[in-house]
Amino acid sequence: MDDQELLEAVASLVRPGGRGLVCGRVGHGVGHVCLTVSDVVELRTLRVEFSRRYGQLRNLFGGASAECRAPVDAAALREAERRLGRALPAQLDVLLRETDGVADAYGTDVVWPLAQIVEQNLMFWSGEAFAGLYMPFDSLLFFGDNGGGDQFALVVASGRDDVFVWEHETDSRVWVAGGLQEYLRRALAGDGDWWR
Repeated sequence: MDDQELLEAVASLVRPGGRGLVCGRVGHGVGHVCLTVSDVVELRTLRVEFSRRYGQLRNLFGGASAECRAPVDAAALREAERRLGRALPAQLDVLLRETDGVADAYGTDVVWPLAQIVEQNLMFWSGEAFAGLYMPFDSLLFFGDNGGGDQFALVVASGRDDVFVWEHETDSRVWVAGGLQEYLRRALAGDGDWWR
């Protein structure tokens, strides 16, 4: 069994309705699943691929369906921070190094791609368009939305991992999660207004 065959075999085991891999070796129990790997398999490559497919991000989402994108490189993150004039919250930085945004099963960007995070926050922080309509947004870093106009933000004050929703109709800022991991689990498992 080579790298690709092993990956396909594992994928079939974890995919709903996947085919069973029953071992035919003498002495192994009936229905036993046995993945025999040849000596030519590069274990480091497999570890990286398994981690990408079934590892930390899947655990972070609590098993919910989510679309992930290619990771953001360190240079792009530093450029974003330069443009924003502040560091990204650590938990968002870590997530973006794994995937450039996260979309739910309906295609809603519960976490925007880095470019959108930068553009949206520069717009909200400029104050010109929103000064007479809303309270200042300086203490928030917006990173995603619910597809209906409400947006989610991390507090940029040090020491706080909290996620808030900004409800655009009322300008209210409501606490919704104690951190990005909790937010992702709840947002990906719920509907568009899961926090209400």
